[in-house]
Amino acid sequence: MRIPLKTILSYFVLLLSISVTAQDFQYFQWKKLTTESNTLKYKLPGNLYLFRSALRGSEFTTNDWSKGYLILQNGDRYDSLSLRYNSFLEELIMFNKETGALIMLDKYALSEFSMVGENGETQIFRKIHFEKSPKKDIFLRILYEGKLTLMLRYKTIELATSVYHDASGLLRSSELFLTETYYLGLPGKGLIKFTPGRRFFIALFPGQKKAIKKLHRQNRLRYKSNENIIKAVSLIETIIPD
Repeated sequence: MRIPLKTILSYFVLLLSISVTAQDFQYFQWKKLTTESNTLKYKLPGNLYLFRSALRGSEFTTNDWSKGYLILQNGDRYDSLSLRYNSFLEELIMFNKETGALIMLDKYALSEFSMVGENGETQIFRKIHFEKSPKKDIFLRILYEGKLTLMLRYKTIELATSVYHDASGLLRSSELFLTETYYLGLPGKGLIKFTPGRRFFIALFPGQKKAIKKLHRQNRLRYKSNENIIKAVSLIETIIPD
């Protein structure tokens, strides 16, 4: 049976259309973009975010999407983005309003980003390179920056707990918990992981032991909140040698 030429042409056009559409979709999702590409106004580098934990607790530091900015390694800045920080994976997730997709941004292209926390405060995160860490590059929140730098790492971990049913009715025996680790940056000495308290600062600056004790006594310094810790660090840096 002879197929009409019109039918053959229609079939060819349909195949061509499907091919072009598939290529465009693949390009949007998976094509590797560099920071040079972003300078030329291409999309931010990253992949579709598909991970979802079924465990009790949250893998994010905030319950909702937050407006914020991000800065790339090459200095490009993007404002008014919808962001959430996944502290379980330690990755930044962006909501693309145009496509409705969730994008896990390429950490190696990022330098800094901001979000609004649950209490309404602006949180600034900076990428720090740890040579001995398995992940190498980690985002730390900047709490204070002066002669000393106070930074905080948010890391969600999975811990064993009593058995419960998840949203799908499956039995689970672990939950997600958010942990916080403090780091102190010293001029020319890098970052030190520490537990905030008077003893730590006396051990770090033994030559200023009396001055540190006096400073704590006069200012009634406590370490029960980020605000307390920031106040302590800002005062202690005034009595340490340059």
